Formats: sequence, structure tokens, C-alpha cells
Amino acid sequence: MLREDSLIVHKLFMPLVKDRSVGGLTWLRNIFSNNPGLLDGYTDTASGEDFRECLKDGLGGTTAEDDEAYRLIAEIADTLGIEPEVETTSGDEISQGNGSEGENSDSR
Repeated sequence: MLREDSLIVHKLFMPLVKDRSVGGLTWLRNIFSNNPGLLDGYTDTASGEDFRECLKDGLGGTTAEDDEAYRLIAEIADTLGIEPEVETTSGDEISQGNGSEGENSDSR
């Protein structure tokens, strides 16, 4: 039934992540742990992409890894093969900025 209705992702799954509901996130973690390919049918849909972005946002919304909601979102994302973009992008920007400055100072 869940595979048949792409709106279920948008109307049920996303609010649980956005609200950071520990009970709802625990349920989602269990659903995806038992069915890691559940979103495969939604890969190229707006609902599937929106849900993936919602998880990334949930990981980027706080750095408090001791927060239960954060841990659950991280587990769900890991099960689905989703990595947070926030840390990678920031690290790349910092590295690129430092590299450029170092090159400019060496050239002088």
C-alpha cells in the first residue's frame, strides 16, 4: 500500500521528520530498517526528492548529536544512503578558501 501512493511520503513521512517527533521518527526508522528499498519507487518523484532533502535538512538543523531526534534522523538517512550535505559543502568551501589564500601569498 505504501508503495502505491506517492503522497504518503509527503503527507506522512515528511511531517514526522520536520516535527522531530521521537515516536514518529522511531516508527520511520523501524519501517526503513525493515524495508530499506521502500523509497526506491519514488526515486524520480518530487515526493521522494523532497523527503530526501527533508532528511538532509533534519541533519543540518542541529549539531546536537545527543538529541534523540537527530540520532533517529541520522539512522534513517544512513539506512537510505543519504548523507548530509551541510558538513561536506562547508568543509569544501573552507578548504578551497584556505588553499587559494595560501597560493596567493606564496606567489607574492
